[in-house]
Amino acid sequence: MRNAKIKTKKLFMSIVTVVLTAVMLLQPALAFDIITDDDTIEPPHDSPEWDYATSVTPDISFGSTIDVSVSVKGKSGTTYTGGVVVLRRLKGEGTLGVIATWSDIEYDRNNFTFFDSTSIVPTAGTYRITFVITAVNNGEEEVVSKGVTKVFE
Repeated sequence: MRNAKIKTKKLFMSIVTVVLTAVMLLQPALAFDIITDDDTIEPPHDSPEWDYATSVTPDISFGSTIDVSVSVKGKSGTTYTGGVVVLRRLKGEGTLGVIATWSDIEYDRNNFTFFDSTSIVPTAGTYRITFVITAVNNGEEEVVSKGVTKVFE
């Protein structure tokens, strides 16, 4: 009986450790919720724009399904890695529920458009797309991110 209690405690501690580790590793993904009033995540420097991306335009369009796109224009020689697009729908009490995620987005050219037509049929509500990617130019990296919110009626 004592061995069973010890095994149960060890199992419990292992599960707690795994959950805490997962939460720490997912912390960058949770940064999607840190959005300023103009629907952008501020770049980590004083400039109002990024050094390597000249424009970032995320969009959501509604038809029989939901389409998401992100258009990025960058300076010559810029490549992109580690991109993530998250589509969320506003649930009650002001919380956003994730309904689709695309990850590991990479492009080896300075201008690109990411597009995907989901199989999600829109229902009345507020939707938000957020986009984060690392721009690389001459070995230097910067995080490029932006979001947009749209209402489907």
